[in-house]
Amino acid sequence: MTYCFSHGIEYGSYNCPRCEAESRHSELVDEIREANEASTHAAEEIAYQRSNPGDFDCPHCKYCTLRRRATRCPMCHGTIDMSYWNEIERQETSQWEIAQKQAVIADKARAEAQAKAHKIHEDREQRYKDLPWWRKLSVDGRIFLLLFYFFYLIPVATIYSANKYTSNAILGGSTDFFLLLCPGINILVLIGMMFFSENPFESILITFSLIYAVLGIVILLSTKPIQKQDL
Repeated sequence: MTYCFSHGIEYGSYNCPRCEAESRHSELVDEIREANEASTHAAEEIAYQRSNPGDFDCPHCKYCTLRRRATRCPMCHGTIDMSYWNEIERQETSQWEIAQKQAVIADKARAEAQAKAHKIHEDREQRYKDLPWWRKLSVDGRIFLLLFYFFYLIPVATIYSANKYTSNAILGGSTDFFLLLCPGINILVLIGMMFFSENPFESILITFSLIYAVLGIVILLSTKPIQKQDL
């Protein structure tokens, strides 16, 4: 048995039966209240429609009972002069003209905004087009270029030049030429030539090649990649 402290009774079911009854009663009261409010609103709406069946307000009784160009109010039977309708039509014409002017102004502002946006887009495209190619490279493209430039292009060009234009032949056969094309191995050969070469021309060539390579890397790393939306 379970004891309900709210009602001071013991019960054997899952919930207190008096608590459940009060909850159902509260829900029923809320439903009745909502239904009464909806009925009251509907009745007020019906009463308003009955009292205001027209499209324009009557200047005598102030109810919305008149149709356009009506000469008598069906509610208060007041006479409606044509001057009243002339004023109504003048106001409608004025409102229509104001709406047309506002529409023209809005269309003009929209066209100017579109032209400005198009001009900004064209200027951005032109500025991006005028950038040097290395400023347009993405981060992945820069990493690939650095690896290709430093570990492949510079060593191959330098070692080949040293082999071709100096008396000391570094490349003795196809195996040496194959090693020259292997990234990593060729940079080790280049560093070895810089420290152990006996030909001054080779040392100068390798030194300038490495300086040129380092400058290229510094330029790429010191500049931020630029995209079109950044301009």
